Amino acid sequence: MTMADLLYHHDSHLDRFEANVTGRRTTKDGVLELSLNQTAFYPEGGGQPCDTGRLGGASVIAVRKDGHGEVWHAVDSDPGDGPVEGRIDWGRRFDYMQQHTGQHILSACFLKVAGFETVSVHQGTEYTTIEFAASDCPDEIELDIEDMANRIIAERRPVRSFWCDESEVAGLDLRREPKVGGRIRIVEIEGLDRVACGGVHTDNTGDVSLVRMIGRERIRGRLRYAFKIGARAHTHHRSVRDIAQRLMDVLSVPEERIVERVIALDARLQERERELGAVERELEAERAHRLVQNARQADDAGRIVVSAFDEEADPARLRRRAEALCAYDGVVFALGTADSGGVVWIAGHGKGVQMDQRRLREEAFPIIEARGGGKPPIFQGKGASMERWDAFVEAVCRCAEVTG
Repeated sequence: MTMADLLYHHDSHLDRFEANVTGRRTTKDGVLELSLNQTAFYPEGGGQPCDTGRLGGASVIAVRKDGHGEVWHAVDSDPGDGPVEGRIDWGRRFDYMQQHTGQHILSACFLKVAGFETVSVHQGTEYTTIEFAASDCPDEIELDIEDMANRIIAERRPVRSFWCDESEVAGLDLRREPKVGGRIRIVEIEGLDRVACGGVHTDNTGDVSLVRMIGRERIRGRLRYAFKIGARAHTHHRSVRDIAQRLMDVLSVPEERIVERVIALDARLQERERELGAVERELEAERAHRLVQNARQADDAGRIVVSAFDEEADPARLRRRAEALCAYDGVVFALGTADSGGVVWIAGHGKGVQMDQRRLREEAFPIIEARGGGKPPIFQGKGASMERWDAFVEAVCRCAEVTG
């Protein structure tokens, strides 16, 4: 089979072309794939997703290159044998041209300013990530890099590609060593970057429009940055602007005082939550006291059994109630509340009591199909049903022994 002419290497702005189907095959998942004598569809690779679009009346849903270098187009129907018109989804293509060119600019700027080499790249549907061989970077350096990248974009530097032989690579001062041999495609940003790359790019840096750093994380001892590039950066800017405007309206402060106001409100909220927590602990302590008072007298084993199923109780309050019960001598308790068709349960004991965790799992858990765990004196989790709650309580009681 003759390899297809890769039209996207000649003209990344080509969005319509004619081609003949040269091969068909069906994947193990039953998807029809076509090969063509020439294609402008970019196959997934190099961190860049594939193009989508149309081949005649068929939708192109995926494009990939096999191990022999042949490009296969996954389609939802067979467009037939005659010449077919290929139409690229231009919005998607140009978006990823911006992402890819913007990534080259950023990788070059990180290398020049901070000495960070690019380890990996992923161009996602929401943002592009670049991972660097570095463990830390000062905030001011990050700002310098972003500013440099946007200056280069504003300068509209030419972006061009050319082919060379493997023997010529040593004299090209590439940003990184090529991962392929033989004839190698080089992408160059004038005066900034030169790297082996088979992807599609804008004709000049100006078409990238804008880059914005939106996040950073450490992974595997390296730094991974997330960027909004091109139209995505402008959409992100508008979103942040709208959020800022809403906050100014809600908080009745100018933009420069939003953070100050939010910090003050957060401090007040935390104080109120502490006060509310103290009140709730007192309330649950009182409820625990009433439960103990209303419990039946100690059984033959000296256990005071406390059981309560409160369908309206919040699990956090139920936990506070359980913590209060732990202060009572000889108490064994099981508390529960309804939760999404099941039950949240808390079991435990007070002073002078021990509970056999193994028996609890073997004898009590199966009754309500419970799962969960914990450590003395409180165990908690979820169960599938409350229908056998009383049997669950009895099993919990059997697992407890008064020692004091």
